[in-house]
Amino acid sequence: MSYFRNIFLILSMITSNLCFAYYAYVPDSSAQTVFVIDTTTNNVIDTVSTGILPSFQAPSCIVTSPDGNSTYVGDFSGSLYVIDTNPNSASFNTVTAVVPLPSMGGTPFSVAITPNGKTVYVGTDSSIQVFDTLSQSFIAPVTGTIIVEPVFSMAIYQDGSYAYALDIGSGLYVINTDSTSGGYNTAINVIPGMGLTSIAFTPDGQFAFASAAEGEVFAIFANPADMTWNQFAGTFNVPSPFTAFAEPWALTINPEGSLVFILDVGNQCIYTADAENGQIIQQTSVALALDPPFVQLGVVPDGSAVYITPFLPVIDVMDPTNYSISTVTNTNVVPITTPGGVSFVNISVEPRAFKRPSNRR
Repeated sequence: MSYFRNIFLILSMITSNLCFAYYAYVPDSSAQTVFVIDTTTNNVIDTVSTGILPSFQAPSCIVTSPDGNSTYVGDFSGSLYVIDTNPNSASFNTVTAVVPLPSMGGTPFSVAITPNGKTVYVGTDSSIQVFDTLSQSFIAPVTGTIIVEPVFSMAIYQDGSYAYALDIGSGLYVINTDSTSGGYNTAINVIPGMGLTSIAFTPDGQFAFASAAEGEVFAIFANPADMTWNQFAGTFNVPSPFTAFAEPWALTINPEGSLVFILDVGNQCIYTADAENGQIIQQTSVALALDPPFVQLGVVPDGSAVYITPFLPVIDVMDPTNYSISTVTNTNVVPITTPGGVSFVNISVEPRAFKRPSNRR
């Protein structure tokens, strides 16, 4: 009995000693770098090195692979940068590849990655390009789209079967991203709409929430197994005394799927909404760039904070428990100038591996 009790105690110690922390990666187009922020202290601790590879020119959008080992940055130079974000790697926080977009591929405005980490989609001002992460090369682009304005936001469904891509000028494209099916990487539907700027799926996969710069945030039925797939599900409500939406530009959802955070450039604020009923429950003032293409936000995966990149010389952090706003501290020689976009990597402090006790008496 004592043997099993000791095993339990050892496993309990391992569990209690396993600490999780997250680094936030924020591209800054004017500073020509990607800042690395320790989210436990809200301090800039590093910038990503490009080593002997070409330097960043104007990094504009960012996404991290599901396993956290690679981060992909779209650059206005027309290239996709690949960063090693595996903390156990010798090249941690270093660019390992710079891959130009195909000719006439356009300028990157958004990036998204499939749940299996095999494919990165790059939304530009003229196309949706497709990057194979294994070969680290671009393959044929998405077909069936007529991109007339920049693709400011994309989201891929949890099972990897399809993606939503927002063309601010023509609407919401539904793209087949299932590599095992016919019509792979083809737009299978387009939902008309103007001024669409941001989209995100709820963790349960039942809905997608989208913002429109004209002053609306709405929900779409997102489960492809349901008859209501892609149909309008309702709009968010802003009750008194809160200010009605003016120019909602970016949104994100907390890991539990209970809260939605919405940046409104027109009202210079961040709204917090109840995801279950679409009701605004808090409005918090925050300074945002009036030219909003890269005003973005993201939630730390443990739900502890909301990072706001306002495309101004500051990075803000909101505590979702009390809605207080603080700023990231930067003692780096490179000043924060126009941050836009954020992605997170889990940095785990793991205990030494447990060894099974010997059977020797």
